[in-house]
Formats: sequence, C-alpha cells, structure tokens
Amino acid sequence: MSDRPFSLFISSRMKELVEERRAVQEAVAAYQMFGWLWERDAGARPESVRETYLRQVENCDLYIGLF
Repeated sequence: MSDRPFSLFISSRMKELVEERRAVQEAVAAYQMFGWLWERDAGARPESVRETYLRQVENCDLYIGLF
C-alpha cells in the first residue's frame, strides 16, 4: 500500500461549476484525498493545455466529472 494520498481529478467545463469543483475539493480533503483543480494546480507549463490535462487525468486514481 502506498503512503501517497488517494488522488482525484475534478473536472467540468472551465468557466462553469468553479464553485462546485472547489466544494468537491474541500469535501475530499477531509478524507485526506487530493483533488487536482486546473485553476489551482496547473500553473505555467511548457506543454499544451491538452497534454497537461491528459497527463494529470492519467496520474490520478479517480476522475470526477461534474455536469
């Protein structure tokens, strides 16, 4: 078993559901899980938005899509 926290990729359309993504992040933090949020975690990167997004989805344990 790994010592790293369970990680989640929390997703929705960029300009929609911002508050809902943050609420999910806060809820999972109480369970010592890490929710990756684009607006908080992406930062400046040399690769494209698509490459960044797909790499982070692949590295997370669970994908949560908000619709």
